[in-house]
Amino acid sequence: MAGYNSRRIDRWTFRGPERLRETRRRRPQGWSRRKDAQMGYIKGLGYIGIGAEDIDAWREFGTTVLGLQIGDASEAEDTLYLRMDSRTYRLAVHPGANGEVRYFGYEIGSHQDLAAFADLLRQRGIDLVEESPDVCAVRRVAAMRSTTDPMGNRIEFFVGHEESTAPFVSPTGASFVIGDMGIGHAFMTCTDIDEFRHFYLDQLGFKLSDTVSLVPGNATYFLHCNPRHHTLASVAVPGAPPMLHHIMFQVDSLDTVGYAQDNGSAALDLTIGRHTNDHMVSCFFKSPSGVCIEYGIDGRRIDDDDAWVVSHYTAASSWGHARPAATA
Repeated sequence: MAGYNSRRIDRWTFRGPERLRETRRRRPQGWSRRKDAQMGYIKGLGYIGIGAEDIDAWREFGTTVLGLQIGDASEAEDTLYLRMDSRTYRLAVHPGANGEVRYFGYEIGSHQDLAAFADLLRQRGIDLVEESPDVCAVRRVAAMRSTTDPMGNRIEFFVGHEESTAPFVSPTGASFVIGDMGIGHAFMTCTDIDEFRHFYLDQLGFKLSDTVSLVPGNATYFLHCNPRHHTLASVAVPGAPPMLHHIMFQVDSLDTVGYAQDNGSAALDLTIGRHTNDHMVSCFFKSPSGVCIEYGIDGRRIDDDDAWVVSHYTAASSWGHARPAATA
């Protein structure tokens, strides 16, 4: 027992110092109690890139209905960058096909964490591509590694998203709730829910929040990676190609949601209502490119994973979320 400090006995095992050292050697590179306790390396959804055939229509919709601010773009760029906070953009709308998903960007806390996360994923069978400085410059990040998810979406893990030198000023006075939860959530369809679950839960380290089944035997899975109730959700639609159904943006005022519903009545897809699982009070708009935007307030938080209990629901909404009545 010479040189062994009994006060440092691992709290997961009491099998002697040799067994303890063997246990520690098997842990993935970059492992730490802090990372394990905080669910993993992904901090949140940092940005999204989509395609649209009519950029001007998206510019009008994004500013006058959603309250997003137009970000700076170089003369050589034809991309519409939209801001929600101090970052140079959170949503990038590229010329392209309506409904197209260009990329999802997930934020990592540091360069060291990005390298450790890449090592961990390699052990789990995912090799990330370390992107060049030119690619990082286009995304306005300091470093990035990428892969593709089972639905064919480009997934980017980044560090150091560029901060704007100008303050964020919403054209409608909207204030977006981001903080430690990322920009919101994305809801997508898939062809194989088991592949989705394996990739995001088992490999990337998301955690299950709850499930909703509108049709028996076909559950929607809601996943989180921070205190936001869910950052990602998916349901299997066999026989149909995977698609991005909607993106959710959260604001801090019910009045902001109400004003948006009035201002965007021509694009309204679902009226104001409250979801059963995340308690979000929201309305839905059909964007000019076909992707829906959920716009809401008071989303539920998961601040203590140890105390959280996964639930199952058979309805998406407690009230509201109805199709708007046809106007005369």
